[in-house]
This record gives sequence, structure tokens and C-alpha cells, in this order.
Amino acid sequence: EAPREALEFIRYCANELDLPTVCGLSNVSFGLPGRPEINRSFLALAQANGLAAVIANPSSPGIVSQLVAGDALLGRDERLERCVDYFSGEKKIAASALVEDEKVNISAEEQLKEALLKGRKNNLENILQEVLKNVEPANAVQDILIPALSEVGDKFGRKELFLPQLMQSAAVMKAAMEILNPLLEKDTVSGGPAVVFATVEGDIHDIGKNIVILLMRNHGFDVTDLGKDVSPQKIVAAAKERGAALVALSALMTTTMPKMRETVELLRAEGMDIPVMVGGAAVDQEFAEAIGAYYSSDAAGAVKVAQTLTER
Repeated sequence: EAPREALEFIRYCANELDLPTVCGLSNVSFGLPGRPEINRSFLALAQANGLAAVIANPSSPGIVSQLVAGDALLGRDERLERCVDYFSGEKKIAASALVEDEKVNISAEEQLKEALLKGRKNNLENILQEVLKNVEPANAVQDILIPALSEVGDKFGRKELFLPQLMQSAAVMKAAMEILNPLLEKDTVSGGPAVVFATVEGDIHDIGKNIVILLMRNHGFDVTDLGKDVSPQKIVAAAKERGAALVALSALMTTTMPKMRETVELLRAEGMDIPVMVGGAAVDQEFAEAIGAYYSSDAAGAVKVAQTLTER
């Protein structure tokens, strides 16, 4: 009954008294076979009940793995940095990894880039305010945020970053754009070529699309944003109604890319010979050419492609 009593005591200290506990591990399995497995299981239970620190042999099989995985699952490794580093083999876990890696004495622009690369939203608004003292909002997007997000995408492709980190960086980008949007909209120019823009049916990702739309509007395009998860029929209907000079489509997932082809085919079936521009994480030049569309790999490039296609 001792292990159960110990777990109950750890839980009571953590939840009722708000006190940290430290526990020696090996006695729980003393005199038993399968000691590494028993120790590891007890450690998992103790972590779940609020154990703050453990006295254990780090070379014992599975102990460090359990500590790292347990902290990740319990939300103690907030951005999963230690988890990803440890299990991807990039570097060994170290005491220094437990300390927040905050850089000092770097410019606000570098801090903004670091925030996106590391997926850190804390202090983001203050950092942005400092950046905007010297940089125009549109330049903050084009020269800092977009290149940083592209770097995240490249690292994800090389398996230097993993899905949780990609999502955290995307969340920082979204938060930054929410702050910048009102400022960017002030610079919007109207009266240019009509563009219908949508994330295709089955896909609910729109951060990249929203960035491209802002840049296009800043360059004078009259963009109708249909949102995300939009059917080919709705896109074609909007293109007809708006008299669009260009249709732009976004997709993040390979499973939704066929909807781009369907949209192009439906436009042609309806007798609409307007250009279609496509982009997104899974899309490339080869795919675009195969479906009769034009391609851009990034937001700044999308504006240039759109300008060329609409003879601006």
C-alpha cells in the first residue's frame, strides 16, 4: 500500500497545499523483478499527481524518456521544446534546457523574428510596438514575419522542427497579424483588378491566405475573401459575380489539393478563361502547371505574379 499512500501524499501537497514534493524512486521496487519498469511506471503516476522533482538514476532505462514525455503530456514543457529536442536526437536533455532561452540585447526586429521562430507569444505586443517605431507595418510583415515563417516551413520540411512547433509559430503569426491588421487596412488602396480568393473545400487553414490578401490589397487589388473550406461552385459563382480578373486558391494539405483542379476545370467548363493562381504548403510549380494554374511560393511573390497576370 506504500506506493498508493505516497501518490496520495504527493497529490495532497500539490493540490491542497500548493507545495512541491521531491521523491526518491528506487525503493518502490526494492526486492522485486522488473525494477526499471516498476520505477518508470511509478514515476509516471507521481508526475501525474504533481511530483516536482525525482531522485533517480538517469542512466536507468526509460527514466529520462519518462520525465521528458511526462512533462510534455502534462503541459509543463509548454512549447514541447525539450520533448522535440530529446526525441528527435538533436541534443541531450540538460538542466539548462529547463530555463527559458530568452535573448537579451538584441533589436526589436530580431526579437520579433525569434518570437515567431520559437513560437513564443509572450510580450509579442510590446515587441511589435518597438518594431513599429522604426518599421512600417507592411514592411514588418514582408521583411520580418513572412521570411521568419518561411524559415519555419523550411525547417519543418527538413524535420528540424515538428508539428507542435509549426502550430505554435502559426499562432504567433496569427496574433501578430491581428495587431497589425488595423494598421495595414489603413494603407489599403482600392479600385484595382478584382480578385476572388479562397481556401479550397475541405481545408480550414487561412493564415497564409490572409497575409497574401493584405499584401495584395496594399498593392491596389480589389480582393474578395471567400474564407476557408469553399467549394468550387461557390468560387466560380463569386468570380462571375465580381467579374474577377484573377482567382487565387490556397491549400495546406495534399488531400485538399484536388479541389484546386476541380475549381480550374469548373471555371473552364463555365467558359471563364481567367487566370488562376495557387499556393500553399503542399503546392508546387509542377502541380500548378499540371492543372493549368500559376504558382507562387510566398506572399510577396504572389503579389508579383498577380500583377503580371492582371497586367499591372
